[in-house]
Amino acid sequence: MARDFIANLGPILIAATGFLALIGGGLRFVWKKVESRFEGIEQKLAECHERDERKDGQLEAVVWSLHLTIDEIERIDPGRNRTVQEVRDLLRLYFPIDPNTPAAMAALLRRIP
Repeated sequence: MARDFIANLGPILIAATGFLALIGGGLRFVWKKVESRFEGIEQKLAECHERDERKDGQLEAVVWSLHLTIDEIERIDPGRNRTVQEVRDLLRLYFPIDPNTPAAMAALLRRIP
């Protein structure tokens, strides 16, 4: 009986090793797929961050330009232009940061949700 077990032990170990190798290969395949998917997502996320930074810079330039233009119109025609007041109110509503705020502080204020 012990001799039969020992005689069958070799094929059992070979079969178990083959099965484990098959499972390991499958896991490796799945891991590589998941890893490549995460790398793709990370790359797209980095591209989104870069695009958002560019857009934020462009938007900031537009807002500052509007503030400067409004200030100049107010200097030329103080308090009479209703459209200028409406634009100023919209800017205050959607961009509550005062244009005289230092850039570093303004950047920190924008991070507050």
